[in-house]
Amino acid sequence: MPVAPSCRPAVARAAANCQPEPVPPVLPAAYRLRSAADFASVTKRGRRSRCGSVVVYLLAEPAEKAGPSQVGLVVGKAVGSSVVRHQVSRRLRAQLTQRLDRIPSGAKLVVRALPETSEASSAELGRDLGRALDKLTAQAGQRSLNTSGSATSDAPAISNVPDTSNGRSESSR
Repeated sequence: MPVAPSCRPAVARAAANCQPEPVPPVLPAAYRLRSAADFASVTKRGRRSRCGSVVVYLLAEPAEKAGPSQVGLVVGKAVGSSVVRHQVSRRLRAQLTQRLDRIPSGAKLVVRALPETSEASSAELGRDLGRALDKLTAQAGQRSLNTSGSATSDAPAISNVPDTSNGRSESSR
């Protein structure tokens, strides 16, 4: 009984001619935020900046706790279906991977995608993310340059001095 010739050489030639698609940049595991407590602390205590379709939260840690910066994404159901949310996550993750060097060492960053991110291109997401990072890192730089050595806040100072501008003391309110 005759045996059919093997197709292995043809398959090998076809495989040699097929180049794999370039793998998109991956956010290294050491740079990922994972715990809900970390996400909550960054969104509650961190500085916030909204640019376009993203809101970025940055929590800078003191220099003695500096390690690798960590990044997390929040893409809620308001953005779209599961497929759309995963597409947005992949685009944001690729943009963040390209900007890891712009995040201060030891800082924690959370990017919240707003519903309009589903219609934004990768270039628009990158531009929005870059502008938000620039704002936050500039603010963090100004805070660290405080002459007293401690970080300052934009919030007004709270004083124990009673408000006498309306003629009534604080205790009579």
